[in-house]
Amino acid sequence: LNAVLMLEQLLSSGGGWQDQAHGIIPGFKTVRSAVVTLPVAITRESFNVSEEALKALNSRLILVYTGKTRLAKGILQDVLRRWARSTNEITRTVTRNVALAE
Repeated sequence: LNAVLMLEQLLSSGGGWQDQAHGIIPGFKTVRSAVVTLPVAITRESFNVSEEALKALNSRLILVYTGKTRLAKGILQDVLRRWARSTNEITRTVTRNVALAE
C-alpha cells in the first residue's frame, strides 16, 4: 500500500490514500489515518455483510467506463474552488456528509 502511495505522489497526481486503501484491502470497511505521518499509518475496521445484502447490492451495481482520464489533482482543485465560493451544492454536501457520519 505504501509503495502505491509513494508512486502516486511521485507522479504528481495529487491523490490521497483512501482510494488505494479501499481498493487493495478486500471487503467492506472503514479506513482511517489518525495523524499525518510518512509513511501513512492506516487503521481499518471491517464489517460483515450478510449473503442476502451482498446479493441485493450486486444486483444493483453497474460499472461504466467513460474512457476519460481524470486525475485526483483536477477533481480536488475543482472541489476546492467551489468550496471557496461556498456554492450551495458544496455546502449541502458537506452538511449532509457530517450528518451521515454522526
